[in-house]
Amino acid sequence: MNYSGQDDKFQRRALYKVFASLFLEEPSDEAIEGINELFGSELSDAPFEIREDYNKIFLSPGTKLSPYQSVHDFRPDTEPWLFSEPAESAQVFYAKAGLAMDDNLNLPPDHISAELFFMAYLVETDTGNMQMQFMQTHLINWIPEYCRKIQDAAATAFYREVAKLLRLFIMDDLSAMQGAC
Repeated sequence: MNYSGQDDKFQRRALYKVFASLFLEEPSDEAIEGINELFGSELSDAPFEIREDYNKIFLSPGTKLSPYQSVHDFRPDTEPWLFSEPAESAQVFYAKAGLAMDDNLNLPPDHISAELFFMAYLVETDTGNMQMQFMQTHLINWIPEYCRKIQDAAATAFYREVAKLLRLFIMDDLSAMQGAC
């Protein structure tokens, strides 16, 4: 990936936004169709199966797949809990970029969608140094492993594929950023 071109910048930003939207709420029929077209997938999962899978993976009580960095990225000598250090750190990054979480969103700062939307913003505003810092402090520390867990838990090929593609995208994006430095 070459970071000097506008097309690459647009693609990176768009992919971060697409992935962020897939973890924000259960996908509509249109979103499912769009994702299948975007990634060239011909998945046989029915939209209702995909929505059921979303609810089972991300919303079921007691799920181990909560979409919050605080639950998956914590020091070994501590217990995972929401609004812990990863959430505070993400909030600091947002403030440095001049952004604040919208209270109406009801989205913790370390929710996977918030972090992916923020990375899209950083790509759009060409804040290369902050992109690398945010990637190394947040995304790379939990999203690849989180995606592996989703692949194991998903009942639909749709979410197995989304998780696989997000994991590969994050890893490739980090490599490309490191190569550009």
